[in-house]
Amino acid sequence: MIEAKEFNPIATARKVEDSYREYIATTIHFADADLQSQLERILSEPGYLAKGPFLEAAPPYRKDKSVADLVSEGVLCESMLNLGGGDLRKFDPERALYVHQVRAIRKAASGRNYAVVTGTGSGKTECFLLPILNDILSEFEQKGASGGVRAMILYPMNALANDQLKRLRDLLAGTDITFGRYTGDTEETEAKARTKWNDENPGQVKLSNEIISREEIRKNPPNILLTNYSMLEYLLLRPEDAPLFSGVFGANWRHIAIDEAHVYSGALGTEIAYLLRRLKARIETETGTYPTLHCYATSATIGSEEDRPKVARFARDLFGEPFICDGDDLDVVTSIKDQPQDALDPSPWGALPLETWIELRAELAQSEEPSAERLHAILQQADVPESVLSRMSGETALMGLGRILLGESSAMKLVGRCVNLLDLTDISRIEEIGIDGLRGDTDGVSILTAMVEVLSSAQRSKDVPILSSRYHSFLRAPEGIFLNLHTRRLTPHKTIGDAYDDDHDTPVYEVSVCRHCGQAYILGNEGSAKEAPTAWLNPRHEGIDADDEFVPRTYYRILADCSEKDPDEKVQWLCPVCGSLHHEAEGGLHRFAHEEARCIPVALNEVEDKQADESEARCRHCGYQSRIAIQPMRARRGRLVCRYVRGASCRKHHLLL
Repeated sequence: MIEAKEFNPIATARKVEDSYREYIATTIHFADADLQSQLERILSEPGYLAKGPFLEAAPPYRKDKSVADLVSEGVLCESMLNLGGGDLRKFDPERALYVHQVRAIRKAASGRNYAVVTGTGSGKTECFLLPILNDILSEFEQKGASGGVRAMILYPMNALANDQLKRLRDLLAGTDITFGRYTGDTEETEAKARTKWNDENPGQVKLSNEIISREEIRKNPPNILLTNYSMLEYLLLRPEDAPLFSGVFGANWRHIAIDEAHVYSGALGTEIAYLLRRLKARIETETGTYPTLHCYATSATIGSEEDRPKVARFARDLFGEPFICDGDDLDVVTSIKDQPQDALDPSPWGALPLETWIELRAELAQSEEPSAERLHAILQQADVPESVLSRMSGETALMGLGRILLGESSAMKLVGRCVNLLDLTDISRIEEIGIDGLRGDTDGVSILTAMVEVLSSAQRSKDVPILSSRYHSFLRAPEGIFLNLHTRRLTPHKTIGDAYDDDHDTPVYEVSVCRHCGQAYILGNEGSAKEAPTAWLNPRHEGIDADDEFVPRTYYRILADCSEKDPDEKVQWLCPVCGSLHHEAEGGLHRFAHEEARCIPVALNEVEDKQADESEARCRHCGYQSRIAIQPMRARRGRLVCRYVRGASCRKHHLLL
């Protein structure tokens, strides 16, 4: 028995949004009550800080044959059945592979190079790793094991190489294939490497076929070498690393795999392309034979279906090896997904009462192995026809439930609607699904989430739920808050002016606040007005429309009146309508003719050599000094915070920030 706990994605999204809003409102807080009230209203506007949750179907990748099947066909060698040392938790040869993985293996078996372009979590690594392992094991079956690099896997980041190491430890346990990582993290001596390995892997025993030090890699190069392009550059230059390419060892190079290939575009792509050509030239120089290489590239973001020919040409240019770039049989492997709508019945048998979905969720949450009898009783009580209930006969509980729900009207409508994102930022949009009686209110939210969880458990085929789904919520950082001093109104919309009349604009300044005392500042640069011979405070950010060097704008402290002036401050009078600056509260020239308006005192420090600006700031009101003392209400580099909640299992929910 497990504890059943209802998951409400909309309530969860709102809770995260409220916490984020509270954080911003307390971290950046105006002492001026009116400005603070306006800020809080802006932060509370629907959709300003957060969007979602969005409900989206996440159909699984279509499955195909297993490794064992491919061994029986003769596509893979017998030794592939022994990967993982016989531990089915590490490698199960009977587990069905995805269609794109089988396609990749068949391409490799026919000697083709290819790029794998499939989604995150699709098993792209297996698309090149299984062919590489098969080739090495086939060689060892015929000739026996020997040292020397057969395959190099190039990663853009050490973290990815480290993750692959863990995978190789599971797969290569009990085999003769040696493997090792050669990056900046690799220790020189075996003693230091042993100590580091033990520290990083407490309680584990190192495999005898994992090579962990540079000195051992040079003595006996591993069959599979994990590295990055920076280290490959060094390997080609340093005399002490020559054994990896020379003599008997150099003659064994046969595979190059590049993970996350979309990283290598532009100048970096050109650099990597030349680096790979240098590698091949080095092997040819050392061995007297130009290497015949099998090349693989993987990426989740390198292109769309229409871009497949471009993807193939990119891979061809990157590796300098043949890729078929035209026709129907391109050297690009893409995925196929099992779309849930394809499994639905041609027509519905009827609809469950909406409250029945709540009952089904509660029953499914009671156990990892729900009772078919209890599910049958719930459905029977809901007046499901006996002819439909008979579909459960001879099936597991989840398969039987799935066979019934594939023809249930509400389930069919929800599955069909989830083909595209369903935006639940406004819960009234729940009614767009078109389910009779399902309303866009709190009760509707409970029923909808129950339906999603039930359909994420009920199966349309073995271990495949009717609706694999996920929720997305997005949090955005404010991109600045802006103040029209004439109207005293704040706006979240990035602007430098509001229309005053047909010919002129009132300047709108980005506003900042001291994180310690709440003193308000505006940002601008003093300059000469074009319209009249007077100075004015320009809200424009220098360098935005050109390649000019970034020029921070100066912070001007807004005063209620001159009595707030500190002894070391110089006060100027800012016209709130046209932005002209004056030495006196009254009189002076203006940028353009306008109604009379009271000028606002703004202060700059007369003593400090460097005025506070966007790079370095000290609040002249309270003295607080820090790089972020006076805080603009925007994230540097326009960062976006995303949150995803997986709904593929009704009892497991993951949060990523």
